[in-house]
Amino acid sequence: MSEPWDVKLARAHEHLSVLRRAVDELTDSGSFAVTTEQSGRERAVRLVVGSAPPARLSAIVGDFVHNLRSALDCVMLAACEQGGPLTEAQERAVQFPITSTPAEYDAQKGRIKFAPSDVREAVCEMQPWYWAVRGSTPPADDDQLRATVRHDQLTTINHLSNVDKHRRIHLTTWYAEDIYTGSPDGITVGWRHATVAERSTGLVGHWVVEGDQAESVVMSGHGRAALTLQRYVDLGWHNVELSSILQGHLQHVEWVVGRLAVRIGRR
Repeated sequence: MSEPWDVKLARAHEHLSVLRRAVDELTDSGSFAVTTEQSGRERAVRLVVGSAPPARLSAIVGDFVHNLRSALDCVMLAACEQGGPLTEAQERAVQFPITSTPAEYDAQKGRIKFAPSDVREAVCEMQPWYWAVRGSTPPADDDQLRATVRHDQLTTINHLSNVDKHRRIHLTTWYAEDIYTGSPDGITVGWRHATVAERSTGLVGHWVVEGDQAESVVMSGHGRAALTLQRYVDLGWHNVELSSILQGHLQHVEWVVGRLAVRIGRR
């Protein structure tokens, strides 16, 4: 008989396969263009897309993330049942905690109080803040801690799950991939990334042209669009492809779940 967390993880694999096919079809048939706007020695490079990413893709991402979050909770419930059956009220209280600080974790310890001590210890070590606070000498300062937690895999999974369930479905966005141009002899072209504010208008960056008659040289851009998570753009990671992100999250949850399943003798 399959373990419930294995069923959830298998379903996540299925969602990822469906998403990859859908994204490939979309990017192969989509209407994308790269435009350039001259300003002195710079050419502002802008990605123009025909439409926003289909909401269906974000819904698939939401289903994928839901199964990851559910797999974590399923193995946590199994661990809490090691000492015997739980009441319905006790079961409702069980959840794999994903916290940002030691104090927040302490406040949620009740969610795993029925689990064996070695499982509780392992869950603590898996928290996004743990190695920055207890595994670092000296411990991370507040800014380092916040950055570590913000970029953690479990933090992102928890964030996406909550956003998809309670706020909005639009989790994906476009980014420019493989932007390139040609330049005549004697012209050197550098690159300056767009700021966060500029990116909100579709601006990708700026070609900085150096050389004789740099201000008059005609340049045209080429490229294509790819999908990423809006959260990754918000974090400043503009060029991480969607399926690669999700594959990494899946592998991390498989590691977490596998480690806990071994602890309770269910793998």
